[in-house]
Amino acid sequence: SVLDIHAQDQTGSKFLIEMQAHSQENFGDRITMYWSRIFGRALRKGQDYKKLPRVVSIAFTDFNFLETNDYHTLFQIRSSKNPKLLLTDLLEIHIIELKKSIDRIENLKTSLEEWLFALKYGHTLNGAEMNTLVKKNPKIKKAIKEWSNFNSSPKTRDAVEARLKGLLDYNAKLAYERKQGIEKGIEQGIEQGIEQGIEQGIEQGIEIKNIETVIRMSEKNQSLDFISEVTGLSITEIVAIQKKHKKK
Repeated sequence: SVLDIHAQDQTGSKFLIEMQAHSQENFGDRITMYWSRIFGRALRKGQDYKKLPRVVSIAFTDFNFLETNDYHTLFQIRSSKNPKLLLTDLLEIHIIELKKSIDRIENLKTSLEEWLFALKYGHTLNGAEMNTLVKKNPKIKKAIKEWSNFNSSPKTRDAVEARLKGLLDYNAKLAYERKQGIEKGIEQGIEQGIEQGIEQGIEQGIEIKNIETVIRMSEKNQSLDFISEVTGLSITEIVAIQKKHKKK
């Protein structure tokens, strides 16, 4: 994945913004590496550390990433014993998990929730729903207009279509691999079941054979110690078999 947006505001703060559609191994490590790369390049040789900019990384994910119910999680460098103690305010990494954000327009309370709702559902809203959302946050209307103008470009349409094709191919590949995995798992399960059945049958056969041996040897008045040595059963088990046989 490449960064979607690399921006800088009037104060000099730098922003790294990306959209991640699919789960990735070591996703958190990758985000941190991107942040550190931008932060490390910000200071030129001989410059004072006071020139270091605030670098904010914002990652939108279309999958559940963190073990929390919160859709927005902020990471900073803080003391583990005293979380209020901040080492520096130059680092911020925001993880925004879209699947956990509010999905009903009437429940939107904050500006961030409104923007996330527009990001998730803006392309599916009807006229009344869009009017409701714009009343809550008029700036969304301008953003959607700019987005529409951006999408009208042939170059942009080609890029979007190529990305959609890539997503469809990726999902199809996942579905195929999942199906293959399930079929392989079923085959392995059947094989294991057969093996377990054979093992259980053998164990049951050995148990029946031992019982028959105990009965025959008992009828010939063999000692308990000798029967135990031959069958591998304990004397307690042998006596129990003898008692059960006598009742029959």
